Amino acid sequence: MRKFISLSSFCILVLSSNAQSLLPVYQDTIPNKKELIMTGIGACGSNGIGNEMSNKLLFGGILTDQMKQAAFQKHWDNPQLNKVGLDVQGEFEFRNTNANLFKNEKWGFGLKAGYYINASALYQKDLFGVAFLGNESYMGKIANFSGSGAALYNFQKIGFSAIEKETGSIFSLNFVNLANYAKAEINKGGVFQTALGDTLNLAMSGSYTSSSSNNFSKGYGFAVDADIRLQLQHSKTNRITHVQVLFKNVGIVRLNPDFSTHRIDTIYNTSGFSFQELLHLKTLDSLNLFKREGANYTTLPGLIQVAKLVNPNDPKKLQAYYGLRLYYKNYFTYVYAGLDYKVNSNVHVGMNGSYGGFSKWQTGLYGQFNYGSWNIGLATENIIALFSKKAFGESISIRLRCVF
Repeated sequence: MRKFISLSSFCILVLSSNAQSLLPVYQDTIPNKKELIMTGIGACGSNGIGNEMSNKLLFGGILTDQMKQAAFQKHWDNPQLNKVGLDVQGEFEFRNTNANLFKNEKWGFGLKAGYYINASALYQKDLFGVAFLGNESYMGKIANFSGSGAALYNFQKIGFSAIEKETGSIFSLNFVNLANYAKAEINKGGVFQTALGDTLNLAMSGSYTSSSSNNFSKGYGFAVDADIRLQLQHSKTNRITHVQVLFKNVGIVRLNPDFSTHRIDTIYNTSGFSFQELLHLKTLDSLNLFKREGANYTTLPGLIQVAKLVNPNDPKKLQAYYGLRLYYKNYFTYVYAGLDYKVNSNVHVGMNGSYGGFSKWQTGLYGQFNYGSWNIGLATENIIALFSKKAFGESISIRLRCVF
């Protein structure tokens, strides 16, 4: 239980994100070529913890009672489970459509590598209350933790891609090294403390999985990526709409033998422990409340996205783009829409709005610039965070591309 609170607190303290950048994807119209693409993404978002509090948790500062009470009230205002998450990415990719894959003129090839940190949590407001306000306010009440869960992934991948030259669709098979992984879940559970604080009742059904090893590699596996490009023709105008269906990091990893899963399913009454002692993992272990078993496999936090693309050759100055996104772990359906404005053939700017993921409403801003063979894109998904501490998250993303 204590380990679950620690893992959830990690997600809260480290901040969180909606991951994939909202830089709009452009339908590539350049024929056979070689290109290098580098992408970096770091963002944060929460529906209950504002930047004013999260910045103090990250960089130091005094958390006043007023600040903690205001955050707790924000959690009360959320009708569903509260959420935070983290998704930091760095990717490098080489594509070659000048070459023919296995002498087939319809296919080119590519190489790619990436580094990822993904942490996420869904948690009841009472979990936040116990962590930041203490147990005094729960005397004579039930602190409900049901439905809470947290997960942490850190992995690297290296892969080979097959590129369909006509459509630009890309299919990749990647080898994955798992550097770190931990997971905790509370299916049903909570703690009741009498008004005098002399008796505690613990009811808990859940589990946590972790490794006792400090090795660089904690497991190996495989993942697939697919960037499928479709063309939809309007029956009346004959205009072409370009659509992307994206699958990313959809895979499985075999865990090293150092991993184990501890399961708990019990109702326990005690007057011999304090609230804090009962929630400590060593106490629960000493009471033999956990059942230990091996952990063999885990799935990766894969992403699925469907998006309408921007056509850089369209004569219109203004184009709309939109889409929806799903993650495998602790992620709510994410929808977004924006407008891309073509200043000239070398400069695009735009704005977008989004809802879901780990936050609520957000407004983003981006710019894309061409200079010879180079293209650079800069974006933020939460422009309000640049001017106000009242925002619920921050983000920055950069994409650098060179065609030669």
